[in-house]
Amino acid sequence: MKKRVVVFLLLLVSSIFLSGAAYAAESMSTKLPKIMDDFVRFIEPIAANILGDVPGGEWFFAKILLFAMLLAIIWIALDSVALFNENTWALAIVAIGASVLSIRFIANDWIVQTIILPYSVLGVAISAGIPFMIYFVIVNMKMKDSPTIRKFAWIFFAVIFVGLYFSRVDKLGDFAWIYPATAIAAFAVALFDGSISRGLAKISAEKAVTKANSHLIDKLKEEIIEAGNQFAKGAITKKRYDEKMKELNNKIVGLKK
Repeated sequence: MKKRVVVFLLLLVSSIFLSGAAYAAESMSTKLPKIMDDFVRFIEPIAANILGDVPGGEWFFAKILLFAMLLAIIWIALDSVALFNENTWALAIVAIGASVLSIRFIANDWIVQTIILPYSVLGVAISAGIPFMIYFVIVNMKMKDSPTIRKFAWIFFAVIFVGLYFSRVDKLGDFAWIYPATAIAAFAVALFDGSISRGLAKISAEKAVTKANSHLIDKLKEEIIEAGNQFAKGAITKKRYDEKMKELNNKIVGLKK
């Protein structure tokens, strides 16, 4: 059932993108930013308390994206501190508070314009790709045991880029497609969340096994050195030494496979 909902949303985003492209081809795309601006003006009294000034639709979604990135990064940083790691409420309050202060007083117009709202095709690609990669790492790192929350997180991320597309399509022209492409990628991650999680879990397990095997190999090498010392002192016979070497080397070979 959940997959059907995600598939429906994925198709919906794709159809919205195609509709937007058709409007652009007919020189009607100028209406889309106006719709976004009307929406932003409607919620501006509330949004201004958190995001600061939002002069237009593109600024609203840009600041939402920047706020989400800041919140995630600050959350992870604080979560590594014992005081906050043991107190979720304190962690949430401080992380949200720091993010709000950052977005209101540190993230000035130049920062938002340069990082989130560039006008070159390379700049747009980077402003979409880097947040996507950061978001992917954070969501899969901090929400390992919450598949439903992960899917909602990706849908939220996709909605931001759909909003950025509609609010900037008239300014970006031919490469505005990067935003809906990123949104579709986010919906795809939500759709295949189970497969991605299993793949990441498998990689993590393989790394753990490799690390454990490396530790065991180091121990076996120490035993080889010790056996050599015992043989040199005459504590064990040549036959026993050879048997020991063969046994230990076979174990090392087996662990390296």
